[in-house]
Amino acid sequence: MTASIILVHGAANSCGVWRFWRERLAARGHPVLALDLRGHGAAPCADLGRVVMADYVEDIGAAARGLAEPPVVIGWSAGADSPR
Repeated sequence: MTASIILVHGAANSCGVWRFWRERLAARGHPVLALDLRGHGAAPCADLGRVVMADYVEDIGAAARGLAEPPVVIGWSAGADSPR
């Protein structure tokens, strides 16, 4: 089986930035999930001013826990940053 892929957008964006890549990766047999991080796109957030990078890591972890196997995670801009 081909690895699942989670695509993580950058700041002030949404999962829509991954449309091209979702299509190409899916065409090659990869299950692909492009999520909206809280406060972006369709993902709700009560107070975006209180969100920290660790919250985004939790969003990605929650998405990954729903998969049968550990995914490959690909991020762009702030979506590729990691909490220190």
